[in-house]
Amino acid sequence: MEYDPNREVSPKPQPQPQPVAGFPVIDKVCMAIKNTDKRWYEASSRYGRYDGHPERAEDWNLESGGNTDLGEPLVAPFDGLVVNAAQYGGGLGRIVSIVGVTKAGILVTWQGRHLQTMAVKAGQVVKCGDPIGSIGNADGRYAGAHLHEQIIVGETPGPTEDWRNARYNYVRPSEWYISMGVNRAMVDRLRKWDGK
Repeated sequence: MEYDPNREVSPKPQPQPQPVAGFPVIDKVCMAIKNTDKRWYEASSRYGRYDGHPERAEDWNLESGGNTDLGEPLVAPFDGLVVNAAQYGGGLGRIVSIVGVTKAGILVTWQGRHLQTMAVKAGQVVKCGDPIGSIGNADGRYAGAHLHEQIIVGETPGPTEDWRNARYNYVRPSEWYISMGVNRAMVDRLRKWDGK
């Protein structure tokens, strides 16, 4: 058969992304903060944008201030594999990292820092809503306890990498929750500083 430059060629079908073997598929998403009925705020809503917050990481606090959220329970935000649960000391404190895969085959990593306690171990599979630990202050390193939360889409950085590394696709956690079906009104209420 001779080459015909006017003949239409249909494009090859593109392969559909497949879930990464070994990582649970994310069927449901919930906030990592368990007690969403309390008055929370995301720090940049009170203090303004700072150091890549809230675009690439968010710090969550109770409006009652100080260490009043010390020990507040955290839960797995989605079905996933705990790839890290360890004490790093200094300003990092205890870090938990959970990896899951969306139905479209996209890898998602959730990470919580400065934890007071960890209720999971590396290698453990968790379901959305399972206890994973509690909010801390990096063993007193910070005057106010808070959850430093990071979500990375597409890759799993090491546990001590952070939102300032432009190599990774860190996304705004609260917006990611909304994009994954968590109620927008609830998320907006949680991240808003009411000033009381």
